[in-house]
Amino acid sequence: MKVAFLTRVDAFDKNGGDTYQIQMYKKYFEANGHIAIIINDLTIPDGCDYYILLNIDRPLELITYFQKLKKLQKLDHTLLLSIHHSYDAINFFEKNIRQGKLGILLRKISSFHRREKIKNVARVFKYKKLIRPVILQMFCDYNKKINEIIKDVKCLILIAEGEKQIIEIDFKTTVNNYFVVKNGVDLKKQLADIHEINRDIDVLVCGRIESRKNSLAIAQHFINSPYNITFVGAINTNDKEYGRSFLSLINSCKNMTYLGRVTPEEMSDIYLRSKIHLSGSWFEVASLVDLEAYAYGCHVVSSVNGHTNSYLADNAIYLDPKNLDNITDIMQELYYRTSSLPEQYDFISKNLSWEKSYQSLSSSLMELG
Repeated sequence: MKVAFLTRVDAFDKNGGDTYQIQMYKKYFEANGHIAIIINDLTIPDGCDYYILLNIDRPLELITYFQKLKKLQKLDHTLLLSIHHSYDAINFFEKNIRQGKLGILLRKISSFHRREKIKNVARVFKYKKLIRPVILQMFCDYNKKINEIIKDVKCLILIAEGEKQIIEIDFKTTVNNYFVVKNGVDLKKQLADIHEINRDIDVLVCGRIESRKNSLAIAQHFINSPYNITFVGAINTNDKEYGRSFLSLINSCKNMTYLGRVTPEEMSDIYLRSKIHLSGSWFEVASLVDLEAYAYGCHVVSSVNGHTNSYLADNAIYLDPKNLDNITDIMQELYYRTSSLPEQYDFISKNLSWEKSYQSLSSSLMELG
């Protein structure tokens, strides 16, 4: 089997969960004797059994790939890995939270797709290959076009049942042909090699340092608190003022530490040192760090704006980023509660490994014929 994942041009410059997801699929397809390639230059490779479009929320590249596949009469071999975030959550963020010059501009634009067209123009300055698609799509009705894609591709690949409902609401459509493939976790340590150590980090916050992840607001909540807080993740270079404000606050608080970007192997050890993993993101699809943290014995506090509940259900607590004051009560509830590393690790390794995700995806593709 030969599979091509067709993704955004900045997939490797701006690493996100979508890039990591397809890199893991590529790894397991190849480990099982198949061919998997990742395309981010808007070309269509020859001779693939399946073409998997990515990311409804990046319509510029999505539509460009789709139009080319349609012209080549390959839609019978095309699927859509939607990775869709709720427009309600995104719109609230854009209108009320995003900072900087771009935030001021986008706040005045009510439509998600109009905002995307503004961002497309900005992307052209770094990625010249986008010039033609940006011009061609300037007056494109994105909602109408994405509806066409949903109806014309062979099948949608969703990461949770709840994603189907959000797509149907946001695009006023019905999703008939789909299957669910849950994200997996790549555990760097085997349970037998893990030794319980002192969990000296009270609260761990993982993710890019940016307004979308609510990093600064979370840090502000813990000023003068009795808890030790550690932040991990690169600062978003497109949100430099936000990053400076974050670093200024962190450097002024003795109970807070910022580690920057770390390796996956280092991350495993950091999880094992942490009692609670906290996410207050304004919008997510399914947070991989929530699952990793749970596997390594952390209590998980996840944003309500995502699908972690489809993975961890009652094994996590869910936080509305609009109400960060609730963190105080959550800390009192979780701080002295014991967790079970063996049980949590076993749950993730048996149910949510990338091997299982690959098996689910490959078997679903084979059933499609």
